[in-house]
Amino acid sequence: MQGRTQTVADQFETELKHLRKLPLLGFETARVFPQAKVSDDALVCCDANKYSVPVKYVGRTVTVKAYALKVVIVVDSETRIVHDRPQTKNNTVYKLDHYISEIERKPRAAFQAEPVRKTLPDDVFQLCRKLPGADKDMVKVLRLFVEHGVEKTSEAIRRAAEADAVTIDAIRSFIGIAAEKEQAETPGRHDNSIYEPDNSRYDRLLGGGKNGKGN
Repeated sequence: MQGRTQTVADQFETELKHLRKLPLLGFETARVFPQAKVSDDALVCCDANKYSVPVKYVGRTVTVKAYALKVVIVVDSETRIVHDRPQTKNNTVYKLDHYISEIERKPRAAFQAEPVRKTLPDDVFQLCRKLPGADKDMVKVLRLFVEHGVEKTSEAIRRAAEADAVTIDAIRSFIGIAAEKEQAETPGRHDNSIYEPDNSRYDRLLGGGKNGKGN
């Protein structure tokens, strides 16, 4: 190149001698709070928001890593709890599975517990009040939410309500029906079978009268 005594390749070789190796670990982009205390209601505060952890960690000191879109709570070297991070302040972010053991131990809290009220859609929460077993049945429904997720369990409860059969058995049946259909429609299946729903389930639910019981 004009005005230079070395080629670009020669200059790169000279510069290469002064470059440092890349670090083995990636650069930490989170704000780190190393001494966060878990409150009595199993919440950790970070940047004006609160995030739940399993109730067994109440009273523990944890490390909170606040990234742009998520918050990671590190309890020990093997336990990491991840939450989506709200983009506004004064929010409380719950995960129902963090509280399910305590609710099962104290079933009377099933309808009153804030993690329940904040997790379930309003219409589904009201439909659950039709459960014949009240608090005890609600605890079983909450376990279904933990095992199958909010979306799938909520849809099953709505379907059960349409069938006038808001019972544990009916809700489980509708979850099972949805799972069978989802499995049959999953791309990559190698058989040519056609999904045929188990209509007998619907017949049992619809033929049993209100709440799935006989007249």
